Amino acid sequence: MRNEINTPQNLQESQSIEWKESWQDEYLKWICGFANAQGGRTHIGKNDSGKVIGGRFEGIHRIEELEYPASALREMLLNALVHRNYLGSMTQLKVFNDKLSLWNAGALPVELTIEKLFQTHESFPRNPLIADVCYKAGYIDSWGRGVEKITDACREAQLPAPNIFERSGGIVVELTKEMPLQKQTGQISETSGKDYGMISERIRKEFGSEPVKAFEIICQYPEFTAKQIAEKLEKTPRTIENYIAKLKKTGFIVRRGPKLGGHWEVIKL
Repeated sequence: MRNEINTPQNLQESQSIEWKESWQDEYLKWICGFANAQGGRTHIGKNDSGKVIGGRFEGIHRIEELEYPASALREMLLNALVHRNYLGSMTQLKVFNDKLSLWNAGALPVELTIEKLFQTHESFPRNPLIADVCYKAGYIDSWGRGVEKITDACREAQLPAPNIFERSGGIVVELTKEMPLQKQTGQISETSGKDYGMISERIRKEFGSEPVKAFEIICQYPEFTAKQIAEKLEKTPRTIENYIAKLKKTGFIVRRGPKLGGHWEVIKL
C-alpha cells in the first residue's frame, strides 16, 4: 500500500482548512475559531479552487506577480497623465477586493465615444506638450492605442476586458480580477478566459460597452433576473431587457429552465 503525505498542495478545504488569496485582518476570526476548536490551518496564497496565486518560480527563485498586468496599469497611468483636465480634481485610483479603478478628470473629446476607444482611432491628447515629452522620453511609442494595449494585456493575463465609462465629468477605467465564466458550473465553466475575452469584445463592438456590463453580471450570477441585473447596474429593467434581447438574438446567451428558478448560459463561440 502506498502512503500519501498531506502536503499543502493536496489538502482540501474543510472545517479545519481555509484557503485565502491574500491576508486580511478579518481572517483573525478564523484563527481564533481554530484555536477554540480542534485546531486548523489557513493557507494564504490560494484561491477557492486551490490554485496557488501571486507568484511563480524560475528555477529555485520565486517571482512575485501582480494581480493586474503591469503593462495595463502603465497604460492607464500614462493615459491619465496625458488626457487629464488639470483644472479639475486629482486622478483617483481605487483598489477593491475584486477590481481596480482609475478615474481621471476630463470628458472625452467630441471626436470620440467609449465605443470608438476600442476601435482604431486617432489620438486627441488634452495636453499635447505633456504627450510630446512622454513620446520623446520613450514612454509612448504609438498614438491612439492605449485602450487596445490595456485590453490585450488583460486578455493575455486571462482577465476580463477593461470596463471604460464616463462618470462625474471624467473617465473611469476599471480592471476586474476574475473571469466571471470560471465561477460557474456546467458548460460555462469550460469556457476559457480567452473565449470570454473574445465574446466580451464582440459584444462591445456590436452593441457598445453598456451591454458588456450586463453580460458580465449574467456570467457572475447566472440565476439573476433582468430586475436583479438592473439593480446591480443601476439601470431600468426595460433597459436590461433590451440588452438581454440583443444578446439572445445574436446567440451569445440562452435562458435555461423556467422564468423563476431558471438560469443563463453563455454559448461558447
